[in-house]
Amino acid sequence: MKTHSIVVVPQQLPLAGRDRLAHALYAVHRQIFAGVDFATFTRHVVDSPAGHTAILLHLDAGEALVGYCALHLFTAEPRADVVRLEAGLLRDYRGAGRNVLFVLRRLIWHRLRHPRSTLWFLSTPVHPASYLAMVRLAGAVWPGHERPTPAAVAALGETLRRHFGLRPVPAGDAGLIDVGWITRESGDESARWRANPHPAVRFFLRRNPDYGAGHGLLTLIPVTLAAVARAVWRFSRRRRARRGGGAEQGFTPPDADR
Repeated sequence: MKTHSIVVVPQQLPLAGRDRLAHALYAVHRQIFAGVDFATFTRHVVDSPAGHTAILLHLDAGEALVGYCALHLFTAEPRADVVRLEAGLLRDYRGAGRNVLFVLRRLIWHRLRHPRSTLWFLSTPVHPASYLAMVRLAGAVWPGHERPTPAAVAALGETLRRHFGLRPVPAGDAGLIDVGWITRESGDESARWRANPHPAVRFFLRRNPDYGAGHGLLTLIPVTLAAVARAVWRFSRRRRARRGGGAEQGFTPPDADR
């Protein structure tokens, strides 16, 4: 279904405007996820302590909010600059990669402004769709099914986990985070993902079999201009294939990325 989008910067809004934005976003969020109260949602999405936050709002033909993508840039964090996301789209609007170009443009903007900095995308995907989308766009995703995670990347992941206060799942895989954002999906949808043969999906499910409990897999992606250019090319190629009827079946771009 068709949408149009606008970008808002919460720091530029008055307090009343930020409160209205938070309530509008949370109303959509509750239709997509369970497990997060309004105060927690607002703290992460609208009132993030990041140096820069921009939120892409997806609106339908009647100007009703149907989805969002909040991007946060944290600069001068331990050992690296860091970008994080929260995103959600109502079911009827998924599948068109609506957030991809917004995210890639912001990453290019940061790389051009800070060419000497090291930038990492830090994610804790709570659904195999989100992890699969990252694998399909990025050149290097850690942890991944194709190669072991370098020791330096694993150490950075642990440093950032502690810095951002990400809680590990008790007695679970060392890379699992107790995110608490639970994607609402039917039993049939869950069964389809658990039967998906893609190696990245199989890897995610082996590492995070209880994703339905709101567990996320701590994931790092290095962000360079070359990597962003490669992601733009891959996304463009997939979009052309989709328009030509050649896209893979059974794939839905991410509806969660926390």
